[in-house]
Amino acid sequence: MLLKFLEPNSDMPKVVMTDRDTSMMNVVANVLPDSSAILCYFHVGKNVRARIVTDCKVKQNDVVVDGQKKIVDEAKHSMLVNTIFDA
Repeated sequence: MLLKFLEPNSDMPKVVMTDRDTSMMNVVANVLPDSSAILCYFHVGKNVRARIVTDCKVKQNDVVVDGQKKIVDEAKHSMLVNTIFDA
């Protein structure tokens, strides 16, 4: 479809941005072999954040506060995720 929109004899795009859809990346490689397929920054960030949240677990610690046992890992986990994502 992209080729239909381009002017005849026009320069082909040098870069095509995708969301890591395998079929789209294959089409770019086959139909526009001189173009590079790069990943969308938004989608990369979204995937990184999803992996950080599930893969980075903080060891749970049982703490006794005012006679009640509490597990304090959510705050640490949130801080760890934000630190890694910011980096």
